[in-house]
Amino acid sequence: MKSKPILTAAALLWVSSLAIAYLAGRGSGGHSAEAAGAAGAGNNVGGRLSALELGREDEEAEERAGEIGELVGRRGAAPFKQLQQAMAMRNPVERMNAFMAAISNMGVEDFEPALESLGDDIKTGENRREIGLLLYAWAEKDGPAAVGYLDEASLGREGYSLYYSALSAWASGDVAAAEAWAKQKHEGKDNNENYYMLGVIDGVAKSDVAYAGRLAQDLGYGRARGDALGKVVDELFRDGEEAAMRWVESIGAGDERFRAGAAGRVAAEIARSDPQAASEWVMGLGIAEKDRAVASVAYEWGRKSPEEAADWVSGIEDLDLRSRGMETVVETWTQRDADAAGTWLGQMPASPELDR
Repeated sequence: MKSKPILTAAALLWVSSLAIAYLAGRGSGGHSAEAAGAAGAGNNVGGRLSALELGREDEEAEERAGEIGELVGRRGAAPFKQLQQAMAMRNPVERMNAFMAAISNMGVEDFEPALESLGDDIKTGENRREIGLLLYAWAEKDGPAAVGYLDEASLGREGYSLYYSALSAWASGDVAAAEAWAKQKHEGKDNNENYYMLGVIDGVAKSDVAYAGRLAQDLGYGRARGDALGKVVDELFRDGEEAAMRWVESIGAGDERFRAGAAGRVAAEIARSDPQAASEWVMGLGIAEKDRAVASVAYEWGRKSPEEAADWVSGIEDLDLRSRGMETVVETWTQRDADAAGTWLGQMPASPELDR
């Protein structure tokens, strides 16, 4: 039996997959939309429960409980009885707690019949939170079996979020095997968008963020790498901004795009809480990554205090960087208070960065 490890890891996955779930419903246009296709439309693993979802769950709770009840009758196993009770609950907090308790009591042979008891939900998107948690817990015990089950379900792009759950758990215990599977799954594709690797990176980042960073970089330029980079940076900040800054500085000069993207992400995160510290750090970066990092700081600082942000970018010696930073501040300021931004611009003397 495995209780607290499953509860803790699965709960973390439930929360972290909210970002993937959010992206999933964005369609097929724009930068974030490609990640949306990766995550799968309509996914809400670990997401907040909307009023509509609560209503739908209330209506379907008894039906699902009945299906699991049939399974209880056939197998007579305690975990399935717990699942039956959990799925019948209408209070979402009590339901999730009971569901997690049932998962903790499952053996490796219990997960497939438990998923089968949910019928076509794995394809329709119903009860996606519970399915994601079942897959995560199953993959902790038997990663190949969990992803094999998904392969047999033939979910297409809409199943990426469920692969994410399973691969994250599998990589937490055996990153080499999960990584090899994800790379083989993407063989023959003529692009860098291996979204299977996102789950692997999520799983290994918890214990070896440096290796997760190398996996992200190895993806090659593309939206999947951008999503992976975001996960790596989030994990780095668990150890503080100094760790994140050191990691950016450790990235070799051979991949300027990746280093610039990493610098921009880290600079933005620091600037949200301490824009002054972020502004000092970015000015010490190499020219290749400064452009993205300056824009990130200008944006975050401009949202809080556009006057201070404008003062900072006005003092940047490099004309191109100053122009990029000023443009970002003015755009951000205009969105927040167009009149104030216009008044400030009217008082400014003519300068190359404002004339551009």
